[in-house]
Amino acid sequence: MIKSANQYPVHTLFSHEGNVLYRIPPYQREYSWYKSHWEDLFEDLIEADGAHFLGTIITLDQTTDTLEGNILQVIDGQQRLTTLTLLLAAVHSVLKEHLGDLDDDTRTDVINLGRQLVRKADQQPRVTPQKQGHNLADFRQVLEEAGLPVEGERKPYFPSRRIAKCYRYFPPRSSNLLRLKRSHSRRRPCGCTRQPCRR
Repeated sequence: MIKSANQYPVHTLFSHEGNVLYRIPPYQREYSWYKSHWEDLFEDLIEADGAHFLGTIITLDQTTDTLEGNILQVIDGQQRLTTLTLLLAAVHSVLKEHLGDLDDDTRTDVINLGRQLVRKADQQPRVTPQKQGHNLADFRQVLEEAGLPVEGERKPYFPSRRIAKCYRYFPPRSSNLLRLKRSHSRRRPCGCTRQPCRR
């Protein structure tokens, strides 16, 4: 029985202050999204004017000990949830590479982004995919490569599987956005980006 159906922003689902973990049960199919899905998701997010509806995620509360956190079993939306996590991991990786160029507030945001992906208390990933097809091992390896405090396990043929490919799809696009944002922030009211301004 569905107890509630609410719209939440992504930052609420992955709150760095929250204690929620999402578990994808073994009967769910392994990660199967392709490049066309990643492109659609990324373009939808970039082109969105304000809030953007990403789709439905249905969970079943499997919490047995509230002190250990809320365990939500993902019934529907696991492909989207996994992809969003991989996108955020890629963004974390890109920002961490440019940490020296960031101001204090943005550095704090990077720390909080890490905590959105991996729970601070016990360093458990917020999302846990199922094990088949090396999904879980690949996912943990990606989080480790993104500079998060997770111990990965690199299985044979890791780069050729979809979780690794999805993660590697996003960093170049995230880097382009970061460069674009930085160039806009350096632009003066007159529109000039030269040092020094000649207008």
